[in-house]
Amino acid sequence: MKRCSRCKQILPETEFYKDKSHKDKLRSGCKDCERETYLIAQKKYRQTQKGKKSSKRQLDRIKKLGYPAQKKWTQNNKEKLRQQHRKYKQNNREKINKQLRNYWKKNPKKLKELNRRRKAERRKLKYIPLWANPFSVKSDQHHINNILTIPLPTITHRKKCNQPTHKEYCINWIEKLYCINLEKILCP
Repeated sequence: MKRCSRCKQILPETEFYKDKSHKDKLRSGCKDCERETYLIAQKKYRQTQKGKKSSKRQLDRIKKLGYPAQKKWTQNNKEKLRQQHRKYKQNNREKINKQLRNYWKKNPKKLKELNRRRKAERRKLKYIPLWANPFSVKSDQHHINNILTIPLPTITHRKKCNQPTHKEYCINWIEKLYCINLEKILCP
């Protein structure tokens, strides 16, 4: 049994860190007090200019090297991680949905792009726009083949979307708007 020099409690010797420089080979403060003082000192150091630089260097080193042990553990415990993620999603479904709603409200363009790609994947089409959208009005991407898309104003694109002549209708609009001949572009 030993008395802690900071909190003045009498504790068993297992509650003290080892230190060979002391007579009894134990530190004067208990583990809890030592932890508290260490954390306070660490916070003060990180607020100094030197501390900020060193923590930035550590982060840079971690980014370069990564955590090899952590990577190895994640590879060996993939199923365990999946179960943890599933459990977290089940327990925090409302929180996750709220975060997603906020994200999509802030980034409507990303949501629109994601929906386009998903729609193309469902139709088993690849999605590569030939060029960016030049229109100031709302527009859609029209597939000219299984890979390439061209932006068309929604007003023109959606008019005959479900009719069999949709492809011809859109090709006519593309030729009018962009002054190009798609047959020459697609069949060299």
